[in-house]
Amino acid sequence: MQSHLERRGVSQYSQAFCDPQAYHFTADFYPALRDPELDVSDTLQEAIFELKRERGFGVLYIPERIYYMTKTVYIPKAIRLIGYGENRPRFVLRPHSPGFQSPAPEDLGDAHYMFWFTNNMPAGPQEIADANPGTFYSAVSNLDFEIREGNPCAAVIRAHFAQHCFVSHCDFEIGEGKAGIVAVGNEMENLSFTGGDYGIITGKPSPGWPFLLADSTFRGQRRAAISSREGGLVLIRTEVSSCPTVLEVKDGYFEKLYLEDSRFDAISGPALLFGREKNAMTQVNLRNVVCRDTPVLAKLKESGREICPEGKVYRVHRFLNGLCMDSPEEEPKLRTALESEEIDFWPDAAASDLPGLPAQKEWISVKSFGAVGDGKTDDTDALCQAAQSGKAVFFPQGFYRAADTVKMAEGTSFIGMNPVSTQLVLWDDTPAFSGFGTPKPLLETSSGFNLVNGIGLDTAGRNPRAVGCKWIAGRNSYMNDVKFVGGHGKMTRGVEFAPVYNESRTGDVDPDRLWSTQYWSLWIAENGGGVFKDIWSASSYAEAGIYLSDTAVPGRMYAVSVEHHVQSEVRLKKVSNWRFYALQTEEEVAESPECQPLELIDCENLLFVNLYTFRVVWVANPYPQAVLSWGSRNVELLNVHNYTQTPYTIDNTLLERDSGKAVLPWELARLMLPGTGTVKPACIQEVTKLADGFRFAGALCANKKGTVYFCDDLEIYSYEGETGKLRPAAKFPLKPLSLFCDSEDRLVVVAYRKLPKPEQHPYGEPVPEEARGSSYHWYMRDQAVGVYAIDPDAPEASMVVLKAGPAKTENPAAVYYPAHRWHDAHDFKEAVMYRYSSFYTAPDGKTLLADSFDLGRAVSLQAAVPGEFFYAVDEYDKRVLRMHVEKDGTLSRQEDFAEHGEFSAVRAGNSICVADGHLYVFNEEGEELRKLSLPERPTCLLASAGGTYLAVTARGSLYAVKL
Repeated sequence: MQSHLERRGVSQYSQAFCDPQAYHFTADFYPALRDPELDVSDTLQEAIFELKRERGFGVLYIPERIYYMTKTVYIPKAIRLIGYGENRPRFVLRPHSPGFQSPAPEDLGDAHYMFWFTNNMPAGPQEIADANPGTFYSAVSNLDFEIREGNPCAAVIRAHFAQHCFVSHCDFEIGEGKAGIVAVGNEMENLSFTGGDYGIITGKPSPGWPFLLADSTFRGQRRAAISSREGGLVLIRTEVSSCPTVLEVKDGYFEKLYLEDSRFDAISGPALLFGREKNAMTQVNLRNVVCRDTPVLAKLKESGREICPEGKVYRVHRFLNGLCMDSPEEEPKLRTALESEEIDFWPDAAASDLPGLPAQKEWISVKSFGAVGDGKTDDTDALCQAAQSGKAVFFPQGFYRAADTVKMAEGTSFIGMNPVSTQLVLWDDTPAFSGFGTPKPLLETSSGFNLVNGIGLDTAGRNPRAVGCKWIAGRNSYMNDVKFVGGHGKMTRGVEFAPVYNESRTGDVDPDRLWSTQYWSLWIAENGGGVFKDIWSASSYAEAGIYLSDTAVPGRMYAVSVEHHVQSEVRLKKVSNWRFYALQTEEEVAESPECQPLELIDCENLLFVNLYTFRVVWVANPYPQAVLSWGSRNVELLNVHNYTQTPYTIDNTLLERDSGKAVLPWELARLMLPGTGTVKPACIQEVTKLADGFRFAGALCANKKGTVYFCDDLEIYSYEGETGKLRPAAKFPLKPLSLFCDSEDRLVVVAYRKLPKPEQHPYGEPVPEEARGSSYHWYMRDQAVGVYAIDPDAPEASMVVLKAGPAKTENPAAVYYPAHRWHDAHDFKEAVMYRYSSFYTAPDGKTLLADSFDLGRAVSLQAAVPGEFFYAVDEYDKRVLRMHVEKDGTLSRQEDFAEHGEFSAVRAGNSICVADGHLYVFNEEGEELRKLSLPERPTCLLASAGGTYLAVTARGSLYAVKL
């Protein structure tokens, strides 16, 4: 990677774009531009507003030349201005332009603007709707700006925008002006600020998220490079020289500042000037910052304390100020600490980790492969050819419909310029992505280098197998400016805000689109890595916005927003060597009141910087924790902001599940998870709680090693008795109902997915003979039951769907049947003896599962082992029946056993245990031996190999019972 300084002033796009749906700011379309001295303010405004009116969103391409201005130009929502040419186009504010001489009242920067990002198309200053939390997809890129003399109150850009908005590859010659940018938002990259009172003046970004600035330089500001009040600043590879101050924080305000791999040169006053140093809201962290001729690194306003490292040139390894916890077990403490050393050389600027796009002369249009991009034509073949080309493929704006996975070959890049107007899309009910099945990506990378830029990925709402993108690309790969479309932030032609909710805000605006019924939007797996920047996932149809699993290849995420999911926002499982900068999560009342913002499962060597977790004002219930950690170690969180406007908070910033330790402070400059919290095997008394915190635990089974598996909601958990370790084993958008392990310890799962239309019920009419005695079939019309098998140690990679059909063996080792049934027509005795002709055969080839209608309700399965007894629970009549198991696994010789029963009856040694409010223990003759009370109502039972213990699920907990 080259130093970011080598990119300064270099045009990123040297050629015109072949993009028919774009607007082009040329004399061919705007004849007034033939005058090289034209004041282009009105002409440019006309072009921008015309694009907005005609298209609603899109790109205006601007060719190289000098453009003179004297007025403010407004850039409304979802409009991007992108320059091109051997040199960047330059916009110049002419000397003494009217209106730029006196301060603007009540403006954050006291400034008047050359360009103003807005949420509307204002006819004049009185109608301006400033960019806000709903302003998406706007940008300025590859343009330079200059303020000439006589404009002391001029600033170049006001940019209080939100997701998928940015300013990149721009130089700001501010001169006598006020500032380059006022009111920042989201992320900005490769900017250079020269002169001005300030480079940047900012308050809180929209809508209170952190702000990322990467690979940028400031030089010669008269007051400070940056002035901020609650900017949430993440500054990566920032060069500041010849200024009094790098950052001044306005009096009375706090700041959450992170600086990394940066250099300060000739800073005459304190480089950092901030107050409220004893308040937990003030959080300052510096890592690897080199300073020359900067005598005072930081000054703390209230105390007057100055931080003065030794040396003309020194390296700040670490500096922090704020509330700190070195582990969840320790008490939080306010700390100001410095680790620095004097050095005798001026090191080179840090290399950028943000890959540039391939040279434009190498681009090939996706239309050259035959793609149409009208949202109707099936472009699958053309997209797949482009993906396999190994080339840099440019996507003119359009909607490219796919009907199957688009798999990228090594070296392929997909390049778009706006993710709201350039998308890969699925239609609802696309056959390859429908039904009960394994994860199937819309876009899948190679394991080598790939790049995806400026493209939206839309999996629609009724494609239950869909994954937006499966990313297995290598460590130098890059995903930038990618929107995972669905729900929030969706725009269509002529519709600024595509509606999300029904009128009662209890479901989707389209009743046939169900939330949390697809797999993950972005799935990074199989040692995938690389850099991810400016990613937004807000599709409530996905089980999780981002899921990282099984990767140790280093990765970085910058300015990533994950919101509005039902189950999980961001989930990491067995992930190491990743860094997350400016990650933000948000939960809404309609879909997300029970959503886990961030979950870490057996992860290590992770860094989170400016982590913001937020619940919106309408959320009417608390949630236990913002971060849930299972056995993770060497995890560092810097500048943590856990907040909500509602009194129903996220109670704890973090819960470490193994130790049970909770981190209470919502604001922390540094939180460390060293991984010292360990679990211990339980000392089992008569009744011992092993784990709790579940909604409805059930479906017990165990492998040959004694590891116990059970379900809760969409989650499958494992519990190791020898170690006491509880772990999430698998989670898919398929609700697990019951489980068993085959002879090779594959986990077989009965699950269902919700159907949007009851008439799609696979059983149809008439109701199967087996189910006629149960009224429950009326409530199963919106469920599609299926069966899959996994290796619990690698669930995603090993997942296979089992198909029902004739038994593949005549001599099964065991046949599994529902352990309980609800038959309110009193035909249980007939139903339990039903002779099945259809079975699911487990991966071992010798364990069968009867294809029973009652699988759709049963939370427990029971093995029928030839030559042994089988116990079945009649829920409605509250009794247990006993049957003999024949050689082929069928049941015979039925007899009444006990007048108790709810969900489970199992043999444990010479005893038969039955759950029915209490735990009843019978001998083999059906005589009651004793009754045990548990703190909660038991549901499912599982006997240990020797029959001396029971594992018991009981609503919210897992218990062990000693018999």
